[in-house]
Amino acid sequence: MARSNLYVLAESGHPEPATLDAFNSWEDSIPDEQKCALGKRLAVDHVGGVTVVSVFILTAIGWHNRKPQVFLTQAVGDGVWTERRYTSLRACLNGHRDELREQRKLQSNILSPLI
Repeated sequence: MARSNLYVLAESGHPEPATLDAFNSWEDSIPDEQKCALGKRLAVDHVGGVTVVSVFILTAIGWHNRKPQVFLTQAVGDGVWTERRYTSLRACLNGHRDELREQRKLQSNILSPLI
């Protein structure tokens, strides 16, 4: 297989390097509601005015000879912008959950009356 910077998300949840043809076929199979500019949307949640979204990104972010960082969780809105990158689906979904917990905690602190 010719090397490329493209990856597909296998049914096992593991990223796999892909040729352009394999990538195009995989991308065409993504349901429209999961497609986004970065790749395949995995989870989206809202906490107050903050949106937390996790995606499988189509091209790896990372450094030479390291595991590809192809998973991303972002929290955006109401003065919040965070971004974390991951090398596995499990880490990304755990990061998504942790970000939701953090945003809920921040929201409850904002909404709590001052004593």
